[in-house]
Amino acid sequence: MASLCFIKVLEAFVACIILISLISYVGQPALLWCIVAYAVPLPLTLLTIITNILTKLKNCLPFSIDRFTMIFLVISVLLYISAAILWPTYSFRGNPRPKDCPGNSCIWSIQFVVTIMTYVNLGLYVADLVLTCLGQNIFLKCF
Repeated sequence: MASLCFIKVLEAFVACIILISLISYVGQPALLWCIVAYAVPLPLTLLTIITNILTKLKNCLPFSIDRFTMIFLVISVLLYISAAILWPTYSFRGNPRPKDCPGNSCIWSIQFVVTIMTYVNLGLYVADLVLTCLGQNIFLKCF
């Protein structure tokens, strides 16, 4: 259980890195979809962390937090898969790294960081989904 909470904290941290990198980003509609895909799981991850920490709150909820977590994880994985495909495709197509691109102040570098963090968070969400399925003894029902 502690490892799942740690993974959720990492998911939230990586999502914050992505969203902070994109604060003033303006781009194509496909890339705006990616920003939505990054933003939607974050509050749900935070809600899951809070309910896992406050175990008494779990008993007061009118729905099963475990079922909610599973649905949320599947949606998050699907959103991150779409972002993992769309973001690099639309960010780097016809956009090679400029020769005069200094460190972190270049838009290309920011797009590269977002790409890497997208794949990191996708991996975290997939690992979280698998571990949650294993922990609930419903691994076969999940897939």
